Amino acid sequence: MKLLLIIFLFFTYQIAGTQVVPDFSNRHVAREIKKAYGTDQYSLRQIHNSESNLNYKEIRQNETLIGYVYINRVNSCRAGLCQVSDKSSSEYFDYLVLYNHKGEVKSVKVFNYAATHGQQIASPGWLRQFLGFKGDDDKQVGKNVDAIAGATISANAITDDINMATRILQGFID
Repeated sequence: MKLLLIIFLFFTYQIAGTQVVPDFSNRHVAREIKKAYGTDQYSLRQIHNSESNLNYKEIRQNETLIGYVYINRVNSCRAGLCQVSDKSSSEYFDYLVLYNHKGEVKSVKVFNYAATHGQQIASPGWLRQFLGFKGDDDKQVGKNVDAIAGATISANAITDDINMATRILQGFID
């Protein structure tokens, strides 16, 4: 059953069009890992059993798994006019999620906000709402995630992506 869920989420993820892996500099990732894990002595390895287009890597220190990093580009819609077939109406932002070794959110950081509205989702205070999330109950804007006036589309987009990414990761590590 878990395998079916992972396959379903993977294909849903593919159809959603959020599979472009942003070109983060290692410097950005290294800075976030050092802040979250307190080390700059680590290695990144593609997560086991994952396809190359999934954006997960294991974080290892001296061969010991200390966490995971997920990096993604999320499409949002210009002025709310999002159509999957019309890429000209899409805007995007790049972000990463750091997870502990159990797959619980440890840190979220937005790096490249290329959309015209909704930059408020990059606020560390707003992103703290995801800390400790392990995919058991969906996060929903307006319910257990604060809504942000002027950032409705971006807030929903990042929340949905974190929900999906965390569930997929939990399927790999369970």
